[in-house]
Amino acid sequence: MTRENGYVYGTCYETLGYFANGVSDDWFYGEQDTKDKVFAFTPEAGSPADGFWPAIDRIEEICAGHTHMNLGLARLALEYAELTELSGDYISERTTSIEFEVLNLGQSSPADYTVSLIPVTDNILQAGDPVGFVNMEVLDLESDHITMELQPYINTGEEITFVLSLDNGSFAWNDTITKYYGQPEVVSMTTRKTWTTGPPTAGGFAHNTTTQNHPHLPIALEATTTIMPTKPLS
Repeated sequence: MTRENGYVYGTCYETLGYFANGVSDDWFYGEQDTKDKVFAFTPEAGSPADGFWPAIDRIEEICAGHTHMNLGLARLALEYAELTELSGDYISERTTSIEFEVLNLGQSSPADYTVSLIPVTDNILQAGDPVGFVNMEVLDLESDHITMELQPYINTGEEITFVLSLDNGSFAWNDTITKYYGQPEVVSMTTRKTWTTGPPTAGGFAHNTTTQNHPHLPIALEATTTIMPTKPLS
């Protein structure tokens, strides 16, 4: 829930440096005779400079910082999962598989989800069938793939855009993804070569300053650095 606003999270002592025993969060979580356990938390809004009474022109900005956190809390109470696409930035074959994983985070479990691939650009000829995940418990992580076939006329460097959709039966989360057809291009490559006499000395590898009758023959160590762009060069 703090992924976007960057808030520090933890107990009152871990985040603010003092103890606050017996507050409402303790009752929600600890008292279980009259109710079930409730996962409760209290956000501290704004910065230390704002104090307990922020300026009027700061109120909307502070509230906006809690939007994602509040929505995330509401989602976690229901059937909610995160979908992560695992394939690289480039597609080198006309028939390929889009790899992904689903992490179930919702407290309303076991839960069922369906992942679909929806083409956006015309260079996608067809997509495979949706993939279902059944009876996922909290923190279950499962992976799968959906095949995708590209048009025969596709050119190297073309953008390939599609939507990965995660549906829980009541709501769908859509992620628009763009990849590129072809292989990544090497734009810079540096090669360094160091000659050694064999085993390293106490301070590292020794330079080749010995004669030919030295018991250790020289060994060449080579390191190559390659730089490739994340998308084709125009």
